[in-house]
Amino acid sequence: MLEVADNTFNLAQLRLDNSLTMPALVDFLCSDAGNLIIHPVGGLNSLRVGIGGAFDETHEPIAKLDVLSPNLSQLRLTYTYNSVFTDFTTDASGFLIINPTGDNVGIGTSASSPKRTLDVFGRARIQSLPSSSNVTDVVVADDHCLE
Repeated sequence: MLEVADNTFNLAQLRLDNSLTMPALVDFLCSDAGNLIIHPVGGLNSLRVGIGGAFDETHEPIAKLDVLSPNLSQLRLTYTYNSVFTDFTTDASGFLIINPTGDNVGIGTSASSPKRTLDVFGRARIQSLPSSSNVTDVVVADDHCLE
C-alpha cells in the first residue's frame, strides 16, 4: 500500500505498509528544508536499510546500513561531483580499501594537510611490524611521539 500525505507537521509523507492488515512499518518524511527523514514506526532500533540487489525477504540487512556491491564502491564521499571523492570498499577477502582521489589519507589532520599516503596527527599504535629491512617497510615518527 502506498500513502502520500501532508501531515500536521508540514512534511510531505510517504508511508510504506506490509499489507492492509499490518500497521505502517516506515514513514519517509520530506521537510520544507528538503531533508529526508526515515522514521521506523516500530522504533529507531527496528530500522535496517539494505542497498543492493541481493536483499529480499530471506536476505535482510544485518546492520543499520548494509550496502552490497561486489563490483563497485560500497560508499563514496564526494566533495566535487565525479572528480574529488573518496571510495570505501570491502573486497572479497574482507579487506577495507580506502581510495581517495587525492591519494593521501589523514587521521586527525586538518583539511588538505595529509603529506603521505597515511598521515596520522596524534598518537598511533602499530603492532606486528615486519622485521625485514626492506625499504618498503618504513615507519617514520618525529621525535615528539617516540615512547
